[in-house]
Amino acid sequence: MTRGIIIAGAAALVAAGIGAVALPGMMQGRALEALKTRTLAELVYVQGGDFRNGTYSVTWQKPDGSRIDLPVRDASQSQTSKDVTLPSYYLQAHEADNADFDMFLAATGRPAQYKSPQTSRGTAGVAAEMTWSEARDFCDWLGDVSGLNMRLPTENEWEFAARARGGTPPYATDNGQFLEGENTHDTVIGNNPATRGVFGPSPMGFYNMADGLYEWVGDMGRVRIAKGGSNVSSAAYETIPSRAVIEGFAKTADTVTLSDNAARYGAIKADTLYLFNATARCVADVTQAPAQSGFGTAPDLDAIGFPTVYVWPF
Repeated sequence: MTRGIIIAGAAALVAAGIGAVALPGMMQGRALEALKTRTLAELVYVQGGDFRNGTYSVTWQKPDGSRIDLPVRDASQSQTSKDVTLPSYYLQAHEADNADFDMFLAATGRPAQYKSPQTSRGTAGVAAEMTWSEARDFCDWLGDVSGLNMRLPTENEWEFAARARGGTPPYATDNGQFLEGENTHDTVIGNNPATRGVFGPSPMGFYNMADGLYEWVGDMGRVRIAKGGSNVSSAAYETIPSRAVIEGFAKTADTVTLSDNAARYGAIKADTLYLFNATARCVADVTQAPAQSGFGTAPDLDAIGFPTVYVWPF
């Protein structure tokens, strides 16, 4: 996905951590109230509508001036595109933060996450890595804290938001272009932690959809697919509507056309599979716009537009 969207890969079991340390009651209450306030403020309203999911063609201009039309994903690797109608909803502007994830672990009596200063894993301000079950439960818990019904987005909800309500940008960046170091991190494997909010948001107001971690979705199909950007694979090979499902674990980039994708498998228990560099970006099931709901922000839809020709990033 393009990082735009992708499906991610692979497989390590969750490392056990030491027990989480609970905050004193008053301090914990203040922390949770602050989390509620921030969560409500950072929800982005996605006005519902119709769109066609899946692959589409993009016109690229190469350095020599020539142009070429290519699908954002190899159609043979994608599910059949379908017309989809979605109601309105809210989606978090940011991926789940480690500090928030730590509060969730402590509040639910779970072991603390493994932290690594060398990789920034577990560091506040960096997106939290979690299993699909942890991501699902984190969104449930965040909804309890915020007083809303929150959950993982469906695949279509994620794609609709990443594509600015069904547009056709090849990347979920501020302008649909992939400009390494200007609107995305240097995404060469291992170069950067998944630091949140370094570059500007997409036209809808979402951060790190093009260079963050993979993001779990909640669909209950044959596989649960992870989408979103990743700091461990080149964004130049990640496109928004990727839907490839790969058999087996630890597939490398040369086994898939255009992107190094992988998915979570129905045969594996959701609470035992650990997807390296996957996180949560939660949906709130509220259809009223911010003027009526009293929280969140709404993008100016009239101001959203994308180029008809994109700069060749490869």
